Amino acid sequence: MLGKALLLGAIGLLAACGPDEPDNEPDGSGGSGGSDSAPTAEQQCMDFCDRLNANDCDTPAADCAAGCRDRLQRVGAECEDLAGALFTCMLPFAASCPDEPPSVCEGVQKEVESCIELHGCGGEVCSGGGGLEGKMCGCELTCEGKRYETQCETPAEGAPTCACIVDGVEVGTCAGESADLCNVKQSCCQEYFDIP
Repeated sequence: MLGKALLLGAIGLLAACGPDEPDNEPDGSGGSGGSDSAPTAEQQCMDFCDRLNANDCDTPAADCAAGCRDRLQRVGAECEDLAGALFTCMLPFAASCPDEPPSVCEGVQKEVESCIELHGCGGEVCSGGGGLEGKMCGCELTCEGKRYETQCETPAEGAPTCACIVDGVEVGTCAGESADLCNVKQSCCQEYFDIP
């Protein structure tokens, strides 16, 4: 599903597939004393990442702290707590190296996806290949409830141009120059989009 792909891209859960069975090994938490405060989303992410590493899963980042900070920044402050809840839901399944949230976590996953679409930026979807010699490309990205789109074309022996579209309405055109010709946040259309 595209939604799952967006979420997985946002939180970086790119490990090998496994069954929907929980890991019954103790997680090493507990002990006496301590704080009664709930763990932060970053700590929940690091716990999950550390468990994936301990199970020799193919994780995208060896440095869990830096990886989690980056992922949560992309998810956005408004959605951090929900992302943390998803990591906590998935923690018992870490031994199976899941590449998608197990079925028991689908409700939390949908809440995270909805939050990202409303308050942050979901995953960018692109098609075609920009460049020289008569090529076309386009990308779409939803941020804070608005859909941003680029449609770029490089005619044979011509300069690349892009149409910049917000919620289906063309808001401007521009001359593309970079290797990121169609990338919504890095294209020449950013002057029209002003995406935070």
